Amino acid sequence: MKWKLSLLKEMGVNAIRTAHNPAPPMFYDLCDEMGFLVMDEIFDGWMRKAKMDYGAQAFNDWWERDMTEWLERNRNHPSIIIYSLGNETKGEIAKELVAKCHQLDPSRLVTSGHSASEYMDVFGVNGGSEKQGFYQKERPLKPFVATEAPHTWQTRGYYRTKTWFRDGYPNKGQQPFALPDLTQEEVFSYEWAPRDQWVNRKQHFNSSYDNAMVRISARKNWELMRDLPWYSGHFRWTGFDYYGEASYVHGGWPFRLFMGGALDVAGFEKDLFYFYQSQWTKKPMVHILPHWTHPTLDKGTEIPVWYILTAMRLSFL
Repeated sequence: MKWKLSLLKEMGVNAIRTAHNPAPPMFYDLCDEMGFLVMDEIFDGWMRKAKMDYGAQAFNDWWERDMTEWLERNRNHPSIIIYSLGNETKGEIAKELVAKCHQLDPSRLVTSGHSASEYMDVFGVNGGSEKQGFYQKERPLKPFVATEAPHTWQTRGYYRTKTWFRDGYPNKGQQPFALPDLTQEEVFSYEWAPRDQWVNRKQHFNSSYDNAMVRISARKNWELMRDLPWYSGHFRWTGFDYYGEASYVHGGWPFRLFMGGALDVAGFEKDLFYFYQSQWTKKPMVHILPHWTHPTLDKGTEIPVWYILTAMRLSFL
């Protein structure tokens, strides 16, 4: 665990959301030691979101006891700066949850991941904070943090020059931010397997050019946070790839992982890692992408080359 946290520290991360459940005691001890800030989250849903989940089987009978034990265990950790009580859920129970949290620890603010914001101290928004329309509204009356944004998908070592949106562009419901294609025609045509071997159309590897997303690129999300004084910060989904959601998001077997992380499950850095490092640290660095050897490309094919760096100018001699 300390090794994984050290990789996030190297990327420049200063805050972690424990989505969507509390972490083991060792995690909080390490965050205290290493200087991370923590949004400590206890619940996912306050009602059923999946057949056998906590919301369906235990929430109504156990939430008060579980919340009490959680707060009494964790409230003395200096790394914890805010509590999160739920994720993409709803219900009048939110008022009781917030009151109980304030009773047991009146020293910290309370938020949620896009759940019953009217009862929360801090306005937490997940994917909704990626929509253009969100920024065309009036400034939030409460402190705002993007609790789950941006959602970009990238496979280490794979590139596409054509922009990809999960739900297409334009899309009236998702309201994505436009991002031009890098080339008129796609340069990279290779895949993990021939398409006739796929069992689902979702089974393609996503681009590491920061041009594969749900609604907004990592760069655009960063620009909004940088330029808007009321945008307190964001928790991207995710730091690491993880086992799960491969069927829902990526079409199922043989895919087993969600590919939204800035690092893969083995801890190898994706290009996105270096983008955040260039913005979140003061360490001099430069990262050039992509690599030069690509299957199916003819010799001499021109490809877009990006460089990520902390300086203002890069010279090739």
